[in-house]
Amino acid sequence: MKKLTPKEFALREIAPYYKDPSICAIKGVFCLNLLPDGRMCVAGKNLLPKVREKNPTSSIYSIFSLYKKIQSSIFIPESVDILTVEEWGALQGMHDSIARREDDLLDIHIKKLDLFTLEELKEYCKTLN
Repeated sequence: MKKLTPKEFALREIAPYYKDPSICAIKGVFCLNLLPDGRMCVAGKNLLPKVREKNPTSSIYSIFSLYKKIQSSIFIPESVDILTVEEWGALQGMHDSIARREDDLLDIHIKKLDLFTLEELKEYCKTLN
């Protein structure tokens, strides 16, 4: 299986949330890695199950710190070493902005991620079922 580029991976991961914000893992104003109803944030769905279960409320930065930035100890194999720590932070920031309907912050996180534009995200969403 061909490894995705950072842009392909990030678009694939965030687009479902942009298309349908109701799937975001948000409880009140807090986004979580895993909710009791099974919803997961963008980072949460890529975490190894044992990491996700031990750290349901931890930020992606906290998880990177806890696991000494060793992505193979954090993520499912198909998500390892595609994005940097900073890119994961920006992608999670996009999720949180989508979940909270904060369009101004979404734009900031898209620029911070610097892999695609909002227009490219909208176009990619059109390819989803």
